[in-house]
Amino acid sequence: MNKTIKGIYANSKEVRENNSLFVSIKGAKADGNDFICEAIENGARIIVCEILPEKQNERCLYIKVPDSRKVLASLASEFYSTDRTKLKLIGITGTNGKTTVATQSRRVLELMWNTKVGFIGTIGFSLSSTETNIPQARTTPEAIEIHRLLSTMSNQGVAGAVLEVSSHALELDRVYGMLFDVAVFTNLSQDHLDFHSSMDSYFLAKSKLFTMLKEPTGKAVINGDDVYGKCLSAKRMIRYGLDNSNDLTAEIKHYSIRGTDVIVRWQNERVSLRLPLIGMFNVYNSLASMGVGLSLGGCVKDVAEGIEQVTSIDGRMQIFCSKNNVYAVIDYAHTPDGLEKAINSIKRIKQVGSKIITVFGCGGDRDKSKRSVMGNIASTLSDMVVLTADNSRSEKTEDIVAEIEKGIHTKKNVRKVLNREDAIKDALSLAKSNDVVFIAGKGHEMYQEFDQERIFFDDREIVKKEFALLC
Repeated sequence: MNKTIKGIYANSKEVRENNSLFVSIKGAKADGNDFICEAIENGARIIVCEILPEKQNERCLYIKVPDSRKVLASLASEFYSTDRTKLKLIGITGTNGKTTVATQSRRVLELMWNTKVGFIGTIGFSLSSTETNIPQARTTPEAIEIHRLLSTMSNQGVAGAVLEVSSHALELDRVYGMLFDVAVFTNLSQDHLDFHSSMDSYFLAKSKLFTMLKEPTGKAVINGDDVYGKCLSAKRMIRYGLDNSNDLTAEIKHYSIRGTDVIVRWQNERVSLRLPLIGMFNVYNSLASMGVGLSLGGCVKDVAEGIEQVTSIDGRMQIFCSKNNVYAVIDYAHTPDGLEKAINSIKRIKQVGSKIITVFGCGGDRDKSKRSVMGNIASTLSDMVVLTADNSRSEKTEDIVAEIEKGIHTKKNVRKVLNREDAIKDALSLAKSNDVVFIAGKGHEMYQEFDQERIFFDDREIVKKEFALLC
């Protein structure tokens, strides 16, 4: 097939080669059939669509299919097919923790196999943990891009690929037809209800990953303490959590700014380790990552060594400290559950008497129902809150902030600074020695979106510059 077709595309503007194949996809905002003519002008000669156009170009072959998304995934897999028998696939889904679990799992597997393991996720794509991630537009790319990246990995001798698998990707069949050696479920809490409409449909989308396990060896790694995790099962699985009824458990001994000391129990083994990433939720993330290594044949001590080597992840509870001992913690927390767990984690490790100043906003054109909930969480758990912009997109920042304020019962310690850079500077200027400024929502992101325009913006760079001024 790939000897006759020069390329496969779902975006008409990307068609470059003659004798290309164009798959028409009907999306939420645009219908691929409206761009068939443009695709043909750019070189497409085979058109795959669910509804045949009334006027057809005699130079082209038109193929009608019942589900163009599934066909696109199957065609992409075939077009970019290489020897994948040696490429282990690990898929990670859940509301929070995907990036951390993927990063830790990749490092664990690299140590186990003594070779490169690839990564596809929120913070980008890379062939190994020693390479810089190349940014991507989505947590899980479109099917064509996924299979192109997997082909690149296979050709470069990569032993496995760890993928963050979003609910959108599962619902929109971006990973249709793929078979995973390990599937991980981290947790489920409110997010993306603008897309899924209910928690039940959100859960059903996530659960699709566990029907895609490779037979007869594929294994599931499931958070057994999570309400939704308890509803998932698989033929071969490891349940993890703090409850002793799970297969893989941990006992927390001590929290500090330097990490969390735990004792991990697996079967008849016990191992003590320090988790460098702060927060109880990172204990869960670390257990999930250990579950991946154990599922693929690792021993608990070797797996623990890999976990201890991941000392920080860009934009994930990333800690900065000034000369006068003001702390800034930057995290991607953009859901009610993520925000609550992050602030509570900071409360456990901060010094007695010090304050938490939380800076956050909410994304525009996304689930509006979580805004007031997040406002309530931030104002209840923090000593001070600075409300600001996130990615406002087509909405007005002041309207988003007003939605957040609906959940805040007292405005006494709440400030509004709509420009995010000014908001961060304001919070840092208010902080005293040992106080913690928690900057939530964007994490690793290096941009802000306003009305279809992206501008460069990086929370981390602003913190670094402000702290440098104190030298």
